[in-house]
Amino acid sequence: MKSRKMTAGVFSFAATNYLNRYFASTMMLKQALRRRAYRFIKKHGGNMEDALPLIDAEIQKQQESGALNDSFFAHTMVAEMQKHGASQLKIKQKLYQKGISSTHIEEAFKANEDSYDPKESARKYAKKRGFGPYRAPHHTDDRFQKELASMMRAGHSYTISKKILSLSREEIEDH
Repeated sequence: MKSRKMTAGVFSFAATNYLNRYFASTMMLKQALRRRAYRFIKKHGGNMEDALPLIDAEIQKQQESGALNDSFFAHTMVAEMQKHGASQLKIKQKLYQKGISSTHIEEAFKANEDSYDPKESARKYAKKRGFGPYRAPHHTDDRFQKELASMMRAGHSYTISKKILSLSREEIEDH
């Protein structure tokens, strides 16, 4: 097999394709480009020390063009996850996993703090999972402890979770 030289074009093409396909943070793109470099090295030879400066340059280029913006990523993810009933703790964990800095996370929470209601978030989570008042009629109430534990693991507070799970379907519709 003919050996190719690792160039900036290899990473530019990979980064563009990745960003066209996925909504990504800087760390996510960096990981994708490193995987691309490992595949390139395995197939064509070379070493990772040659690839790292090219990867960093490509990330810098994507940030300058506006295609890669961790602040926008954090704001969008916070709004989207709050809309789907995720707790603040769960959102923070997810953003840390994606490599978002704590300053970007705090800015995103401050921007969305007026739209976040922990009770509404817990209600959405219970509805999505079929807990409490949304439980199927054939399930018995012995599931209460399991449902409460699930809501706690999802980052919802004990008092709010217990209150949501103990409401009837009519009571929850009134809230």
